[in-house]
Amino acid sequence: MASYNTEKPVSKEMKKKNQTVQDTNISKKQVQQQSQKKAPQKDNQETKKTQQEEISEKPQENKQEKTTTKKQQNKKPKKTEAKVDVKDIPISTKVSAAICKFIKNKEIRKAVNDLDRVINKKMAVPMKGEYPHRKGIMSGKYPVKAAKEFKRILRSLGANAVENGLEKPIIKTAIANMGQRPMAKFGRWQRKRTHLKIIAKESFESDKKNKQKTKTKE
Repeated sequence: MASYNTEKPVSKEMKKKNQTVQDTNISKKQVQQQSQKKAPQKDNQETKKTQQEEISEKPQENKQEKTTTKKQQNKKPKKTEAKVDVKDIPISTKVSAAICKFIKNKEIRKAVNDLDRVINKKMAVPMKGEYPHRKGIMSGKYPVKAAKEFKRILRSLGANAVENGLEKPIIKTAIANMGQRPMAKFGRWQRKRTHLKIIAKESFESDKKNKQKTKTKE
């Protein structure tokens, strides 16, 4: 028996459509395969990033710990006094010794105010020797030049006290010593030079108040 082809003839347009469908299917498969390949690469990149971040965070933490330890080590103990040491001031040693006795055991502000009154000749500095009698004291003098120098020194002492954290500094020690006296007028006479050392400490009243505050906080 003769065999006949039962398949229908396919036109060119149908062939093209089938090819395009096949191409799209192939392209979809390729895209899926590529995406599957890229996915593990992305995961690897993310893990690497997290590892790098952890590594970078560790040295930062170590640095912070080191800085905190250094700060704790560099913390200076609180100072309980303020000091001024001046050398070769062009004033008389005898007068400066009298002023040291005059300002001793006084607050810095009060001492500066008293020196202002001495400069204005409203208050005399008590001194021993052949000096005329003044109001309220046996004998005294108005050393204006020395008072101005002491006023300048006491201001710097007050600044040091504020820097050291003293609330009510009182002048506890004031010492005047003779310095090196240079020659003047081709050796005819010697100039006056004095070394000064003044120390201010916290008053007992402020110390008691601070102790009471700490007890109340506890």
